Amino acid sequence: MAYRPSWTIRDLNRLCRGYNSADGYGSTSELGNYLAAEADLRTSLLNVPNSTSSSGTIGFDVRVNNDGPSAITATIIDVLVQNCDVDSIVIVNGSSTATNVGTYDDQTGEWVGVLGSGQYLTLHVVCTISGQDGDDIDITATTDDGDIAPGFPNQDPDTSDNQAIDSALIQDVQDLTLDLQQTAPGPFVTGDPVAYKITVSDVGAGGADTSSLMVLLVLPEQATFDSITDLNGGDGYNLIGCSVVGDAINEGFGYSAQIIGCGVQATNNRINSGDSFEVQLNVNATADFVSGDTILHGVIVDFVNSNANDPDYPAIFTVFGSGDGVAAVVELDVNNVAHVLYNDEELVASVTRCLGQASPTTTNDACFTISFNKAIIGASFTIDDLVASSGEVYALTDMGDGTWEARVQNMNPGITSLNLLEGSVTDTNAQTNGETVLGDNTVEYVLAGSSSPGTSNGGSPLGGTGANSPSVYILSVILLATVTLLLVLKHKPSYRA
Repeated sequence: MAYRPSWTIRDLNRLCRGYNSADGYGSTSELGNYLAAEADLRTSLLNVPNSTSSSGTIGFDVRVNNDGPSAITATIIDVLVQNCDVDSIVIVNGSSTATNVGTYDDQTGEWVGVLGSGQYLTLHVVCTISGQDGDDIDITATTDDGDIAPGFPNQDPDTSDNQAIDSALIQDVQDLTLDLQQTAPGPFVTGDPVAYKITVSDVGAGGADTSSLMVLLVLPEQATFDSITDLNGGDGYNLIGCSVVGDAINEGFGYSAQIIGCGVQATNNRINSGDSFEVQLNVNATADFVSGDTILHGVIVDFVNSNANDPDYPAIFTVFGSGDGVAAVVELDVNNVAHVLYNDEELVASVTRCLGQASPTTTNDACFTISFNKAIIGASFTIDDLVASSGEVYALTDMGDGTWEARVQNMNPGITSLNLLEGSVTDTNAQTNGETVLGDNTVEYVLAGSSSPGTSNGGSPLGGTGANSPSVYILSVILLATVTLLLVLKHKPSYRA
């Protein structure tokens, strides 16, 4: 960015002339003292990520420190970014100690404010990634060593630290996920066939190498392995070579159960970004399944660490044969570990008003909490499963631990309740929700400045006072009708024979 100083030769002459000496001119030592008492700017880059995917945005900070003895009131801060299009550059007040953080023009790079000795100014940069996988996002931040105001040049004693350079690698990495679901509700007794659906996905921006992947399944202690069925034939993906590879009691579990190991089949040994496949695990019950106790564990492992970039590493690593390795891994809260706990209880939901939600409220935005007694299949629960007696459900958020939050807006004045449709949600045991347990699932909405309906005038259903009350409205209608009738009678034409 070109920089044109605002000072002139006349300014420089004024600088070199002093007014405290007998002849009206300053000495060279006076000039040296003036130049020494200047700002010493230092530029650094903060919070630059090491790597990022090829989609979306990144953010980072530019910090300018004043290590000199004097304040500076304006400068040029250039930010150049390659392979990422800058969207915005803004001053971060909470991360700046400048006497006056001032203003920054992201088009010209000009900053105007007051940056005193020992203070710093922080800018936050957001850019949209435009490079490809394997490219570097190169970032250069440069602070001009001159002061563009009030007209004299700043003499930065050390310009070697006025520029900062950093980079972030664009790297599309895989993110393998494993999901387990029971395909039919219990009860299951000795001799019954039991089926589970296994879903393997890559939700990352990059593909995953399957050549060394294995899906380990720790069966319930009340079941033995039968077979694997491909549920999406022809898609090029499958679990193959599944067999018993160990016993749970030798891998840190407190019971004996078969551990099944399956290789992952994929075209060109790769699961493409965004792809998923489903298979069915078939087992036979060797004893009655026990509600709240019988459990299936699953984990994706990698025996040569070819997928070590997975964000859920170290669940992707050699765990089998390490004593308590498998048991330790299945306790990790990562998305390439999954479980299904057998529970033959009915799936029950409860709906209550959110903690802290006022009732009555003058805000046309009501909050409700939906809780389930069992793990549900998240994709089976949508906004369409909720019915508000007034207004519309416009948001549904998974809060974790089996709890969801729903928001309702555009309500009419009065009581609004929220209900969950029966049979609309499915849990991991293939059961759907029964009748909802309703707690305090209502919110009363009143217009700002009006009373809560039904709480005034002795509890009359026409309760309320003021211009918006129902009684005032009815009286107004009667008065208007009376006036209209009188006007009609006054102007009624007469007819003569």
